Amino acid sequence: MSTPVPPPEPQQPNHPDQPSSSGGFPSYPAPGEGTTGAPQYPAAPSYQGAPQAPAYQPYAPAPSTGSKTLAIIALVLSVIGCTSLIGIVLGVVALVKKRGTSDTASKVMAWIAIAVGAIWLVIGSVVGLSLFHVYETCQEYGNGTHYIDGVEYTCNI
Repeated sequence: MSTPVPPPEPQQPNHPDQPSSSGGFPSYPAPGEGTTGAPQYPAAPSYQGAPQAPAYQPYAPAPSTGSKTLAIIALVLSVIGCTSLIGIVLGVVALVKKRGTSDTASKVMAWIAIAVGAIWLVIGSVVGLSLFHVYETCQEYGNGTHYIDGVEYTCNI
């Protein structure tokens, strides 16, 4: 019978600084021959880290429920001559509340309320000052018809 042959001993890879078992240094392939690229390493283990924060959402103002009410009230009060100042104030408040929103109709109504209120305020001021001037003139000259600087004043107090 034959004697069993022992298995060959595992060989350790040769380190470049150590001579091989044949007595010389290991030979490497010439550049461009053999393997190309970086050595292949096993993939890093995947693990769960800390949970990711949600993506940043820009601030969006909450939609208002009575979207056009304030602008409509401002417009109505601006059209009425004696409340035009209140209409102007409410129009400005409506514009400030609608800043940053896409509610164009309310913004337009608020701007119209401000414009109409300003026009009525100017007209009311001119008429009021004129009436005050006539009243003072009638107080100064008394009842009757008076011609002052080419203007006829008829006073009946």
